[in-house]
Amino acid sequence: MLSADHEPLQRAKHSDNEPSLPSIGALLRRTFEKWYVDNIPRHAAALAFYTLFAIAPLLLLAVEVMSLLYGRALAEEQLTAQIEQYVHNAEAAALTQTILNNALPSSANWFVTVGIIIALIYGASSVFWELQIMLNIIWGVHNQQESNFRRVIWQRIIAIVMVILSGLLIVAGLVITLWYAEATSWASAYLNTSNRTDQLAYFIITLGLTALVFALIYKFVPDVEIAWHDVLIGATATAFLVSIARLVITLYMSYNRIGSVYGAAGSLVILLLWVYYSAQIFFLGAEFTHVYSFIYG
Repeated sequence: MLSADHEPLQRAKHSDNEPSLPSIGALLRRTFEKWYVDNIPRHAAALAFYTLFAIAPLLLLAVEVMSLLYGRALAEEQLTAQIEQYVHNAEAAALTQTILNNALPSSANWFVTVGIIIALIYGASSVFWELQIMLNIIWGVHNQQESNFRRVIWQRIIAIVMVILSGLLIVAGLVITLWYAEATSWASAYLNTSNRTDQLAYFIITLGLTALVFALIYKFVPDVEIAWHDVLIGATATAFLVSIARLVITLYMSYNRIGSVYGAAGSLVILLLWVYYSAQIFFLGAEFTHVYSFIYG
């Protein structure tokens, strides 16, 4: 039996049930308080560790699917370019290429390839299992039948499905990026659009896709019913925060030169730090969604 134990939050007293300017400050304060109480930095560190085992299968799955549409060479090139653009670090992009080169034996046949991918996906499912546990903690959900074998199997199946869906979402993002590049090229040639307009359009598209992914996770991963209205508000706010934080983290990384301190492991450290900081923002968004849903939902 699953139950949700919410902390004592006061519901809004507004007749229209919408946050006013003073209550927004209280909402943010309560969000950060709960972020501190739930020890989100520790959970973000755990998620970054589990991501180590999820990177290879996610990248491999995305490349294998996209190679069916565009060929393996273009698939790897686009994936590496997107990671470099997102992280703003060539070493992390090179690490991606190394993972793709070493994930499968060069002489592997189709049967061996499928077997390796299945094994990697199963291992990567741990990150989504851990993600569900963390979101349940945020929402105050406690599983009172932890020894239920059927439930454990069902949670693992859901985690595996999440891995597959994540790989497909990566493919969708890469395909949209290719289409966007072609569209902007056409618009520049025939509509004389400026580079700033293209960048604004790309930002809006990226923000929308990120918000959609966050909304799906907030809605379906934790073991609690959440209204779509609350989920969309929290996911949109989180996506906007992630976009801003990406610039801040990039500046921090460039000035501190963390990668060079760790030598050969520098690219891996950079990638882990990116996941760690991004996970904190993601969980902060989950905390905001929980507090907003309880007070104004």
